[in-house]
Amino acid sequence: MRNAAQRRNPPRRFRPSSSGAAVLVAWVLAAAVAAGKRKSPQPPQFRYVGGTEEIAAGCPGRLEVTSQALTFRCRTAAVRVPYSAIVLMDYRSNVRPQVAKMNLPWKVPPPRGRGKKNRYFTVVFSAAGTTRVLVLEVLPENMQPYLAEIELQSDKRIDVMRHDAYE
Repeated sequence: MRNAAQRRNPPRRFRPSSSGAAVLVAWVLAAAVAAGKRKSPQPPQFRYVGGTEEIAAGCPGRLEVTSQALTFRCRTAAVRVPYSAIVLMDYRSNVRPQVAKMNLPWKVPPPRGRGKKNRYFTVVFSAAGTTRVLVLEVLPENMQPYLAEIELQSDKRIDVMRHDAYE
């Protein structure tokens, strides 16, 4: 037999409310959208096309800009260039002739010729008393975000050749 309190307040059964279901659906949708927005790994934007480093020609990789150094990483090797060791930085449609003619132990000779747009990022630096060079091929739209960041972190100027005159 039921007592008077149980008759007035019957035990409640769980029934999903429409507001609770809406919150659950919204949460699931938000999680799905967030999962869809995750950045998939981007393909490497830089290619090693010349220099004095022990890296295979054409090795694709990434350029990391930190507060202390530039680091080029490809699957076979990595080169760390401290900002204090940098002598010259160029972003041009060709490798500067003065750099290409340097008497250095080139592991991969720098590319010759000229294109219609800037595509070679050249870093000349000094390490262990020797001059070393790193020449990376990168498209202008991929290099643009790096220019200001590298100049800001290194406190050095990148010589960028204007290419709009011959487009």
